[in-house]
Amino acid sequence: MSDAVLGNFCIDIVKLTEEKNIFSVFISHAGADTERVKRLEDKMREKFLLPLYDVKYIDGGQAFHPKIHKMMRSCSAAVVLITEKSLSSGWVSYEIGFLTRLGKRIFLYDIDNVLKATVTTPEGGAAILSYDARRGLLSPYFPAYNSEQELLDALAPYAQYVNMLKDDLPVLSRKLFAERIDERVESVAFSIGSTSFAGIEEHLRASRIGTMIVNFGMFHKGNEVGKRCPAEDTPPERCPLCDAVSCPLYGQSTLTDENIECALLNHVLYNGTFYAQDEEMPNGVTAKAPTIRLYLPLHKRYGTEFKIVIDPPSHEAFKSLMVALSRAEMNPTTSDSHNGAAAPRIYLSLPERPKSGLYRLKEDYNNNFICPGAPDDGEDADRADD
Repeated sequence: MSDAVLGNFCIDIVKLTEEKNIFSVFISHAGADTERVKRLEDKMREKFLLPLYDVKYIDGGQAFHPKIHKMMRSCSAAVVLITEKSLSSGWVSYEIGFLTRLGKRIFLYDIDNVLKATVTTPEGGAAILSYDARRGLLSPYFPAYNSEQELLDALAPYAQYVNMLKDDLPVLSRKLFAERIDERVESVAFSIGSTSFAGIEEHLRASRIGTMIVNFGMFHKGNEVGKRCPAEDTPPERCPLCDAVSCPLYGQSTLTDENIECALLNHVLYNGTFYAQDEEMPNGVTAKAPTIRLYLPLHKRYGTEFKIVIDPPSHEAFKSLMVALSRAEMNPTTSDSHNGAAAPRIYLSLPERPKSGLYRLKEDYNNNFICPGAPDDGEDADRADD
């Protein structure tokens, strides 16, 4: 989807394919260990994790290196399968270095217990693991696991789309929710760049940034027909937002088996990162201005209602952010309802960008809504994900 300038900031929304899902976990391994990786993949999928590795996603006719690089850039974490074979693999060593430079979280799965771990205590710090020095390719700071279950527990935060539903509901189990997520959700990369961020870069980099998923899908039990749809005053035969015939946002007033996964969640995903001007982002694109980049789960049938969330590190940072964000016309509002916070939370509601399917909803909370039928010309998706 193409860029558009709104006020003095720029919004870029790009739909990502499932393969590049932001909550994917890249698996680095030696070729001789492929069968062991496949067994790990099965266990990860049982925990709603999306594993990425070369044999699974690279066809014989595709260029190997660019595809691997794309996987490593798009993943949210990585697992290195530690065996005698992988420890002697130059390619595994290269992948560890590349992932480290990207700032990816790396977990070591020492399946054969070949690492010799000892506990050391750096000055002024907590105990950490240090590994046999002759295994020179490994940093001493990567967490290592011998137990498959401990590894899966450590990776649990990277299945966050499923974790939006924390507990089974009377009408919706987490298992069914996970199935619908897999079938009906795609990731959206959402970038906001503004020269107004220039004076608050330090505060943004120190803040926790993410999205609050208010309603996953437009409908939840008790909604009236079209109550929250921006096109509620328009006949349903052709939606003016997405130009769809028989738009699915009409005619759904209660939960049924068809839309049962649409739930009121109010769940915060801390999946945003701040990038300074000229800094390279994970998609390989250089930020033209100071930029916040984050990710959303877009329901492909019913859309997603959301707000952008910033948790400042201090009251001083909160005050500076509120002034700058107001000046940038980003409509900041505040809340101090989250427990243990150092400062009030900031919510951002953005101006409409109809050509990319971004709308302000007709209700009291000024939430944003991404319409699932918004056109996607594909040009920016290719540019942003290469």
